[in-house]
Amino acid sequence: MEKKKLLIMRFSSFGDIIQSMSAIDLLKMMYPISEIHFATKKEFVSLVKLHPQVDQVLGYDKKEGLIAFIKKLREHDYELVYDAHKSLRSQFITKIFYHSIFHYICTKSIDPVVVTRGKDRLKRFLLFYCHKNFFPWPFKGRVSFQAPLLKLIKSRPVIKKVAFNFGEMRDKNGYLKICQEVDKKTLTIAPSATRDMKKWPLSHWLSFVEKLSDYRFIILGGPEDTYLQIFEEKFGNRVINLAGKLNLIESCYVVSKSNVLIAADTGLMHVGDYLGIPTIALIGPTAFGFPAGDNSITLEVNLKCRPCTKDGRGKCSQAVYQKCLVDITPDRVMDVLNNLLAHIPE
Repeated sequence: MEKKKLLIMRFSSFGDIIQSMSAIDLLKMMYPISEIHFATKKEFVSLVKLHPQVDQVLGYDKKEGLIAFIKKLREHDYELVYDAHKSLRSQFITKIFYHSIFHYICTKSIDPVVVTRGKDRLKRFLLFYCHKNFFPWPFKGRVSFQAPLLKLIKSRPVIKKVAFNFGEMRDKNGYLKICQEVDKKTLTIAPSATRDMKKWPLSHWLSFVEKLSDYRFIILGGPEDTYLQIFEEKFGNRVINLAGKLNLIESCYVVSKSNVLIAADTGLMHVGDYLGIPTIALIGPTAFGFPAGDNSITLEVNLKCRPCTKDGRGKCSQAVYQKCLVDITPDRVMDVLNNLLAHIPE
């Protein structure tokens, strides 16, 4: 039997790409004998390749242009194309290239089935400006990426943990060797996020680490997160600050080896959730970043103004800036952590 060729398109960003991988899991269940391709930006190709059920990743290079990228797609005869982004770029591909006449002229084959994940702009407007919610709540991104495909089979979401295929990791700078020493007294934290509105207050993080004086902490972050050096200055060798020292794949690898991950609303939180790592997610003003896995716990505060933003842009309306995150106290996180650790086998 000839394998069906299926294409998923999601070009950005880090966290959304991780969540969109749930579509891979569902498609493999729907079409066990299939070849799954994934189209994304060039910089995320190595990330998508971590998924063990992706057969080919097609990277979009802005310098080469969209037409050159479409030529790559034309080399394949897809039976199903899933636009999991609905950007101008992905819509151009689905509405122009996969238009019946044009597609037939280019490929001499019939149209594939095209499925699109909508933006639900009216629902978003009503949620953020009228505080009327017509979305499933809590809104779990992994489930939402499967929803358009589920209409084809009228089934339930498939939410499972996945083991990424890292292959043989090169530890050029010796930073990854710490993964061999992780135990119940080692916690991984990802304090940063793309926007300040999504960050748990730094004072809360410092208090949290100070209270857990018999624990060691691995800190993950990007090159721009130089402010995280304060943990080293304050706590010395109890902290291993890897912010800015690892690339994206290496950071995912550290998460995969972690005992527990405590994270802001950021891409690494979704990595922990997707890999089944016990994860505590600190969710503040955003609407669409809730984890879905059984091993993940969401901490949030019920305020009438929540959610107020899609991705952390905008201004806080409360007298206490970031009240939705300020009111998640270090003691509350400690209580959840202790309960989580009690259920992790030695």
